[in-house]
Amino acid sequence: MARQQHVRPLTEDEQGLLAEERAWVADAMQQLGIASEDAARQLDRLATMVRDAPHTAHPDAEFVAYGTALGDLIASETGMRWVGYHDEYGDDLALHVPGKAVHAFPRDMLIKRYERGDAIDLPHLFAEVCAHVNRQARDAADLGGAA
Repeated sequence: MARQQHVRPLTEDEQGLLAEERAWVADAMQQLGIASEDAARQLDRLATMVRDAPHTAHPDAEFVAYGTALGDLIASETGMRWVGYHDEYGDDLALHVPGKAVHAFPRDMLIKRYERGDAIDLPHLFAEVCAHVNRQARDAADLGGAA
């Protein structure tokens, strides 16, 4: 049986949450002296933060924020957009290829790796996710007018 999935535009609250997480990451980079406006260097800067994390007493929230920053980089590279996502397991924020049933969950990717104690090689993860998304988007059927 096929999984029932639904994507929708982000609510104002969800947009605000992502904005808060982006601001937290930018402030943390500034405080650690690794801020960079150069988009090409953002992945390296983020990888440094993740490698040395946690930096706060709230590592779960910290890694979700890093996932938002990673998601923004993935979206920039692949053309994905942030959406609200719903399936039989619940609701989440996801990246979505417009018009295709292709999704990525970078916030979950990082928090789950952190919780398992896995080493997080952010440049490798970024490259793998982008390559996978691009392959899936190329091969996926169009959704016919869906978000």
